[in-house]
Amino acid sequence: MSSTRNSTVPTLLMVPLLSALCLLLVACPGNPGPPPLGGNPGPGSPGNPDPGPGSDADGGLVQASDGGTFDAKPSCTGGSSCQGSCPDGGAVCLGNCGFLPPVRYALGGDQVDLAVGDLQNDGFDELVTADTGGKVISVLLNRRQGLFQTPSLWRAEQPTSMALAKLDGNESLDVLTTNGGNSTFGLYRGRGDGSFERLLSSPSAALLRDLKVWEENGTRRVAAIKADTQEVSVFAVNGDGSLGTATSYLASPEPRALVVTDFNGDGRPDLAVAHATTCASTQDTTCESVGVLLGQSDGTFAAQRFTQTGGTPIGLVAARLDLDALPDLIVADSRRHQVLVLLARGDGSFVVQASYPTVRSPTRLLLMDVNRDSVPDLVVGSLGNEVGVLLGQPGGTFAPQVALSASNLEAGIRALASSDFDKDGVNDLAVLTGTGVQMLWGICR
Repeated sequence: MSSTRNSTVPTLLMVPLLSALCLLLVACPGNPGPPPLGGNPGPGSPGNPDPGPGSDADGGLVQASDGGTFDAKPSCTGGSSCQGSCPDGGAVCLGNCGFLPPVRYALGGDQVDLAVGDLQNDGFDELVTADTGGKVISVLLNRRQGLFQTPSLWRAEQPTSMALAKLDGNESLDVLTTNGGNSTFGLYRGRGDGSFERLLSSPSAALLRDLKVWEENGTRRVAAIKADTQEVSVFAVNGDGSLGTATSYLASPEPRALVVTDFNGDGRPDLAVAHATTCASTQDTTCESVGVLLGQSDGTFAAQRFTQTGGTPIGLVAARLDLDALPDLIVADSRRHQVLVLLARGDGSFVVQASYPTVRSPTRLLLMDVNRDSVPDLVVGSLGNEVGVLLGQPGGTFAPQVALSASNLEAGIRALASSDFDKDGVNDLAVLTGTGVQMLWGICR
């Protein structure tokens, strides 16, 4: 209860007392302090009534980071520094380069996708994961010098895939997710400090699987696989980052992966889709295949043109492998435990040029220059909890696979991503498993 005696305190004495109190609490109206690492306070903080965990009022924040960090980049056992040394023990060497033993960032839940980008506009890339089991996305801020901060969690609806892009017209990266829980897209508008302004949803009315974002003639566009309706849907992005009305194109049964690039050299983006369904007859040319939808001058896409691969094509990545200017395709064939190189013919079809044995049941593919020879190398992840590297050779071929060491790769490899996270001039590799990230820091002599 308040005391009436306080009303007799002279006003001149109250002013310095209140000013001192403001300095102690750093909470005076009109004089806010700097935001904490990982974004503004979550629901229930002083002066911010709790609207419920993960509400749109705070951008969907469920749990702010505690400010701690995961284990640091390990030191080299065979030299004085990681740069300039490739130790014989505990690391995998690939020519003059390799990776240190993996560092595990435990996240729990059921992690399904991984994206990399500079969310703080400081030149250092962050890690963002989609946790379909926990119904959140996790943001791991880069604290430099080989350190990542423990995650902040943002509400999602069973996210199935994600992409980072500048969707709302400002210079900060946003996060776009496909949500299996309610068949929507989730948009997290970046503030530029690793936190998000608000959460929007765009309905889809279908089970969404893969997701790609690109820009065409000044308009940002999004493509996603609708697995249950066997379609590829394309959306224009509105000025606020939300998605417009979809234009859908028929795909073959069991579409699994999506790539966007210009396969025929006409300057317009095309779509490639991997179809994993098993062929029931030799007359069926749409199964066990890669289909390409060529972009048209009016912004639409033509019907798919199919190239049969056999096996179970699940993963896709595009790269210029031969001497022409057209992008080619690399396909992960899960059933036959191999990767296929498909050379582009220039009309949306391909010829299968080579196959390479690789990890068991490969599903994820990543191109990165591991050994710094300016030739892309192929990293392969699998449902069998394995990661392998096939070093690229001049002319578009690959050397035999070298297995990478990793620890506790439970629940299969879900995603792969690469960046020079610590800015030492060497590419690093992030491997997403079902319950966390395995960070393999790159080293070179």
